[in-house]
Amino acid sequence: MHRLAGRPQHYDWGSVTAIPDFLGEQQCERPVAELWFGAHPQAPSLADGDRLDEVIAKDPRRALGPSTCYAFGCQLPYLLKLIAPDAPLSLQLHPSRSQAQTGFLREETLGIPRNAPERTYRDPNHKPELLYALTHFRAFAGFSVRRKSRELLESLDAPLAQKINRRLLLSAGRGMRPVVTWLLDPDSGPTTAQVVRFGQACGERLRAGASPDPLLDEMVSDLHQQFPGDPAVAVAFLMNPVHLSPGEALYLPAGTLHSYQSGFAVEVMASSDNVIRAGLTSKHIDRGQLLDLGEFDAHPAVRLAPERPSEGILRFNPPVEDFELSVATVKDDSVALPSLGPRIVLCLDGNIRVECLQSTDSLKPGECVFISDGEGPARLSGNGHAIACSVP
Repeated sequence: MHRLAGRPQHYDWGSVTAIPDFLGEQQCERPVAELWFGAHPQAPSLADGDRLDEVIAKDPRRALGPSTCYAFGCQLPYLLKLIAPDAPLSLQLHPSRSQAQTGFLREETLGIPRNAPERTYRDPNHKPELLYALTHFRAFAGFSVRRKSRELLESLDAPLAQKINRRLLLSAGRGMRPVVTWLLDPDSGPTTAQVVRFGQACGERLRAGASPDPLLDEMVSDLHQQFPGDPAVAVAFLMNPVHLSPGEALYLPAGTLHSYQSGFAVEVMASSDNVIRAGLTSKHIDRGQLLDLGEFDAHPAVRLAPERPSEGILRFNPPVEDFELSVATVKDDSVALPSLGPRIVLCLDGNIRVECLQSTDSLKPGECVFISDGEGPARLSGNGHAIACSVP
């Protein structure tokens, strides 16, 4: 068992308080947007002072188990994060595995450095995501149905709303792709002034008490305040607004357009850092790739319901082979973690004791351990809550 030190990421959309407060540390001058626990080469956790990816490489069969080595090439297939947006993230999606492999090879062939700002594919892996809310959490995820979007546009006092409504009518049967393509086109799309007026109209309708969807109008109005004139604000209007309560989970498969807005959560994903952005950011934007690879048909946001494999365990099983997430409630009796293989256990609150066949450790909130497959079954005792990420 190895004690893990998370790797902080200081993106400008992050909170200066959420993660430091969770860890019991002083607030930082810079935002702490994410804290990574895993073996991704861009920012591997330190395992008792050594890089976790190097610890695994010394004895991958013991660290990961033979089945994980066979399936994922002796690499930890998931990445666990704490994520704390205090401002909107970019409007983005993540590629499938085949799309990532093709894009990564193309950029390698072109000689674009992997850490270059204009690089889109930093590794050849897909990046499905599961988000487990620790506080109330807001996001846009996937596209709403055409009928609902048209109804919401009809009463919006902005010329762009009527243009979008007309295009939705004319592109029936083709999903949202034609409309989004037009909105994001810098040459033939809407003007900055039209997008600004669109965002203003959402706020005006909300304040007048006339909004047919107050959550959507509020979230789009907030986007307008921070990114006035960005056409991605109008794209977000066509998407599903999501509000998660603590303990609820959202799954984002490859190709799903999304943007996290605010809150504090645990996020687990395939071990990748591939992000394709369309707007709401100062980072590299690749609208062409996003329009080619995105899913533009209407789908409700995928809220995962947990199963209960044993007493004290809730398990979220997304439809991927890279990861699953268990939430353990520990009170009087010890709780057995339901999986073997490589596991990362993070204490959420209280005091949690982690016991394996040959080692033990005690965790406070924000403290984390990596358990190798070779250490066998693990049990949790004490009092509090913990999450465990594992391979199905």
